[in-house]
Amino acid sequence: MIDVAANRVRGNNIEAVVYSLAPCAAAVQSTNVPVPHNCCNQLTKIDKSRLCAIILSKEAEILGLKPEVAVTVPKRCNFANRLAGTTTKHE
Repeated sequence: MIDVAANRVRGNNIEAVVYSLAPCAAAVQSTNVPVPHNCCNQLTKIDKSRLCAIILSKEAEILGLKPEVAVTVPKRCNFANRLAGTTTKHE
């Protein structure tokens, strides 16, 4: 189970991290929207092992983030060292 209750992502509040990803707003709602360069830059500052917690957070849900689309953003940013072969799902 994902520990969202701790509400921490690399020393930052999940809410603050989600809002820092504002440049990604349209790209996490539709795969037809190109991912802005500043979105990819923001993603490089986030602990990749916590992306699922961020994607499944209440804050992200409130902002309209679609988890099934959000998981495609690292690939769409052409990150070489993205987490592959993992899934993000509610437990």
